[in-house]
Amino acid sequence: MKLTIFHLDSERGIRGGEKQLLFLASGLTTRGHENIVVCRKDSLLAQEAKRFKLKTIALPLLGEWDLYSAFKLRNILKNYPQAILHSHSAHTALIAFWAAKNTPIYRVAHRRINFPVSSRLSYRLKYESADRVLTVSKDLYDQMAMQ
Repeated sequence: MKLTIFHLDSERGIRGGEKQLLFLASGLTTRGHENIVVCRKDSLLAQEAKRFKLKTIALPLLGEWDLYSAFKLRNILKNYPQAILHSHSAHTALIAFWAAKNTPIYRVAHRRINFPVSSRLSYRLKYESADRVLTVSKDLYDQMAMQ
C-alpha cells in the first residue's frame, strides 16, 4: 500500500533533526511512498528537500500557535484523507494537532530533545493526542512516559 507522508519542520537551518527528516523521506520514497516536506519557503530545509528531489509545501510556520499555518495545512490535508502527518519538532507538533484535529489523518509526533515539555496542556495537545510518538532514545521515551 502506497502511503502519503507529510513531514512537518519549521526550522530555518539544517541540523541533525532536519537531516533525519531528509534521510527518512528519501528512504520512504525509494520504497514507493509519497513524501511531502512542509517547511518554511526560504529555509535551508526547503533547499535541501529540493536537492533530494522531494516535493515541498511552503508555510509560514511562525511558531507553535500559528493557526494560519495549521489551517492552511488542514485544507491541503483534505485532499489526502489517508495521509500521515509527521511533526518532526516540538514546535510543529501543536500545528499538526490543529491541522489534523477531528480528521482521519494519522498523526505522528517526534520528540528528539530531552527537555521536559513546558506544560501539561502542551504535553496533552502535542503528544498524548498523537496516534504515535517517536523518540530518539529509550531514555527520552522513559522521560516522556513519566510526564
